[in-house]
Amino acid sequence: MAERIWAYALQGDRTDLDDAELLWTGDGPFRISRIQNPLGEEYMALFADKFNGLSSAIEVENIASTVLHRINGLLFLRDIHRAPLRSAGILERLTDGTYARHAVVKGAVLVGRIRIHGTGVVGDSYAAKSPHPVEQAWLAQAMADNTLSDVLIFLQDAPGWFDLWKAFEMMRDDVQIRSNRLPWHKTDVAWPSQTAMDRFEQTANHYRHSRAKRIPVPKSGWMEIEEGRRWVSRLVVAWLEWRQRNR
Repeated sequence: MAERIWAYALQGDRTDLDDAELLWTGDGPFRISRIQNPLGEEYMALFADKFNGLSSAIEVENIASTVLHRINGLLFLRDIHRAPLRSAGILERLTDGTYARHAVVKGAVLVGRIRIHGTGVVGDSYAAKSPHPVEQAWLAQAMADNTLSDVLIFLQDAPGWFDLWKAFEMMRDDVQIRSNRLPWHKTDVAWPSQTAMDRFEQTANHYRHSRAKRIPVPKSGWMEIEEGRRWVSRLVVAWLEWRQRNR
């Protein structure tokens, strides 16, 4: 019996879809590309080696959804204003080159035939400038590393102060473990200043806990949520680069 070939259809803002395509292009283990039907309509889809050979659309959904959570976390690092990508169904390649769409709804699978050919749209791609964007390596690492995976999951949507704090906490603890419990300021991670760290911590605790706790207001005032998101996104990149240097 021939191996079943699957893809995960994506929907979202066009700019965010374009960014995802630029980052996960090429021949890596996870690829995002456009497929087109005879009418010229385009569909963006996630392809992965690990999808192929699975026996059902539900199996594909279970794996693909976890990959998409991490992709959304990585897209947050690129643009804190991006809107998370969403599933538009499971696609299965048929023998005539078309795809059948499987919609997974509360455990049920609905199948419909659609005329989509697997020909990608070729344009001025990011691949020509950077054949292997670093996000490709980070996604592969996240699928095998629980700490990195959890950090990205906290950032997959529109993270609030609880999510930002948990992501920061996991990074801080990871650095201490990997550096033999050295205080963070004695490592070579490109951490922000102690003043900035204190302000982030005070703000996060202010919004995470009961107002009765009376957390002192930082001299420069509370961080706004957008500033906190940008601050954490930069910190994640610094942390990932540090991990790469200390592998």
